[in-house]
Amino acid sequence: RLLIFGLLGTLIDYESFASLQPPPQWVRRNLAALAASPHNTLVVLSGRERALLNEWLGDLPIWLVAENGLWIRPPPGWESGGGGGGGAAASG
Repeated sequence: RLLIFGLLGTLIDYESFASLQPPPQWVRRNLAALAASPHNTLVVLSGRERALLNEWLGDLPIWLVAENGLWIRPPPGWESGGGGGGGAAASG
């Protein structure tokens, strides 16, 4: 399964983002739980800058896409074949 989530308005509300509050811990826990399944590939998309997305979610084993697709970061360990739900997105 390929699960794609937008950051702003989906994982974090506009008010929280405006005050630069990272996604709540329950969001991070749910993303981590979904990413733990080898049947899931998770992608978080954002039009925001890569540094912010990487700071907030970079430790999770998920794909990060920032700056409206100009920056794509696979899950940590993906290139070495380890972890991170590389499934669908890795083959395409």
